[in-house]
Amino acid sequence: MPATVDPAGRITSWPSRPEWTGLDLDASLPVPQAVASGPATLHRAGRLRGADVTFESLHGAVALARLIAPPPARPA
Repeated sequence: MPATVDPAGRITSWPSRPEWTGLDLDASLPVPQAVASGPATLHRAGRLRGADVTFESLHGAVALARLIAPPPARPA
């Protein structure tokens, strides 16, 4: 990712997307792939679950969680 992010998770600069300066990256990308590589995320989920986790099962769980408790609306 070519952005520079401050300790709070806000973009301080992004050369090809200057309009994104100030965007809360963590809130904008609240999915596992947004914060870690796919294989590392699946490995960590498998350790927590006690069994292997596939991308499809993780994706389904995230989708279900969003139906049950949707993320807060982003300001326009």
